[in-house]
Amino acid sequence: MHLRTSKPDAGVASRSELARLLRLRRRNLQISRGTAAMMLAVSEGTLRNWERGCAPHVASYPRIVDFLGVEPWPTPETLPQKLRAERYRRGLNVSQAAAALGVDPSTVWWWEAGRRPHLVDHRRRIATFVAGDNEGQVVSQSAEGCPESELGAVIRQRRRDLGLTLESAARSFGVSPWTLMNWEHDRCVPTDRYYPTLIRFLRHDTWPKPTTVAERLRAARLGRGLSQEQAAAMMQVNPDSISDWEAGRVPRHHLSLAKIEAFVTGAARPRRRARKGDGKW
Repeated sequence: MHLRTSKPDAGVASRSELARLLRLRRRNLQISRGTAAMMLAVSEGTLRNWERGCAPHVASYPRIVDFLGVEPWPTPETLPQKLRAERYRRGLNVSQAAAALGVDPSTVWWWEAGRRPHLVDHRRRIATFVAGDNEGQVVSQSAEGCPESELGAVIRQRRRDLGLTLESAARSFGVSPWTLMNWEHDRCVPTDRYYPTLIRFLRHDTWPKPTTVAERLRAARLGRGLSQEQAAAMMQVNPDSISDWEAGRVPRHHLSLAKIEAFVTGAARPRRRARKGDGKW
């Protein structure tokens, strides 16, 4: 009989080791679990689960590292370990790291699984990302150009200005209070379909006006609550093209630019003119 087990997540602390470090740090500081939970911006029950071996959400790791004073994983040696460790330092999930690297999320997943990047440009991007250099990094924008790193504070301040409780504001979004709390504390960002309601909640005049092609395209897409795949279907382009365009790589082909302009303005989608003898219209 053969027993199989999953491979350890190299580059990230094991659950048991992280639980031990959290308990040890709290005891060394001589603080209660409730006080430690406040420092980590989580509930006491969440911290209790972490100390019992439950895995934290990746967005919580920057605060965990600050709390512990050390990184709770072995020194990364291989490229997959270094990539994953840097992603956890920044509190990014695979999709967010992919946006920063300008690639598809599945590509990041394969790199972390051990597949070697073949393109020189990809190796350069990974080296820049692992070095912690933000130069050239794509900053995700909200529907009207607000950096998503500030979105939680904007939502929280708007809710307080309106005098709404967490529960009542969550009902207006059609989400649970816990989901809204995660948005406000930047543990996760709203999915695309919630942005129309979010824009109405925050009002357009609270957002900087999008100016670049990437910002205008993303603003128009999220303003309609569309995913990149849905927008690509409407524009009849590859979803990877939408990702590239929103990452700042402006298309050079005039037809692609015309499609973006039509999508942003709501005009009819342009069609490629048939060349003489190609049989296409």
